[in-house]
Amino acid sequence: MPEHVDDQSSYRHYGPASVTRARAVVLLKQMLVPLEVIKEILDSYGDEADVVAFFTRHQAEIVGRIATLKRVVSSLDAIIDQERRVKAMLDSSAFEVEEKTVDTLLIASIRWRGKYSDCGKAFAKLYSEMGRYVCGKPMDLYYDEGYKGMTLTSNRRYPSARANRFLASPSASYREARP
Repeated sequence: MPEHVDDQSSYRHYGPASVTRARAVVLLKQMLVPLEVIKEILDSYGDEADVVAFFTRHQAEIVGRIATLKRVVSSLDAIIDQERRVKAMLDSSAFEVEEKTVDTLLIASIRWRGKYSDCGKAFAKLYSEMGRYVCGKPMDLYYDEGYKGMTLTSNRRYPSARANRFLASPSASYREARP
């Protein structure tokens, strides 16, 4: 607040205390302190210990924000990197379709229908029924009975070492996949 306002020119005259207060406001704003909190600090924090306690809490909040922002930056870096690699791969047009003959493979599968975003649930169900007999990476076979939006019909499959675990399974089937 100005100490004096000239009636004729409307000039505001500030004393040394007002200048000190204005400098404190600028400094606290630079430290990301909200204006309401700045007013509270200047009006009611008379003791240096109160100010130090506030700065300690504020510093902890800033450190927490920095950690969160670092995680966000890391996630964004990963997304940007992945998208750049995908774009480069698509731009290279070096795709070749290759047909291979593979040996007979013992698999366990589950027939599943749903959204692509729920694929993990089907894998989890099949894996929970297979347990320790999983011996390879999961595979998918998608097919479409007349495209119906985001609904997929899929067979979720895991290579497996033994068949006897599935004889009593109500949802998983077990068979040999032949070339």
